[in-house]
Amino acid sequence: MSLPQPGRHAYLVGLLRDAVSPSLPAEYGLFESVTLEEPEVDRYVPDLAAWPLELIRSDTQWAFPGERCLLAVEVTLSTQARREYAKTAGYARAQVPVYLVVDNTERLCVVYWEPDSGRYRSRREVPFGKPVTLPLDPPVTLDTSEFWDSSERPPAPAPAPAPAPAVSRRSGRTPAPAGSPGRRRRRP
Repeated sequence: MSLPQPGRHAYLVGLLRDAVSPSLPAEYGLFESVTLEEPEVDRYVPDLAAWPLELIRSDTQWAFPGERCLLAVEVTLSTQARREYAKTAGYARAQVPVYLVVDNTERLCVVYWEPDSGRYRSRREVPFGKPVTLPLDPPVTLDTSEFWDSSERPPAPAPAPAPAPAVSRRSGRTPAPAGSPGRRRRRP
């Protein structure tokens, strides 16, 4: 049995489930805490994974071949981020087409795809707040703006300061805006 996760972890897994689920092929579903076997020695339990429904319906099987998994997702905790990145080679050996790490420590999403010989040939890092596209068929774009904890959300950019008013070279004073009552017109 796995240890309980902080609420933020469950919240992020839920956001990911809601975003990815509608785009999956009809014969796939998203599941938590399902054991994935990689061909050499390891087993992994991704936080969220896309599996064929016919495979998961088993009453006797509890570990499933990684090559049948369409997507594996790990949401890091501050104490486990290194471990989630270390799993990358195992997911690649298992031929999982897309592996997503949601890194809470660095506040970014790392997408791996194109597994080849125990490693992923492609990798993309996207900071929280920017959209991240998972190279599934069809591609799924995740809105990561909700991945920030509201107390950690970066402040909105400050508006650009107004330009300083022009100073008259002749008088050294700031002229009144055109059409204002304080501006005198020159007589021809």
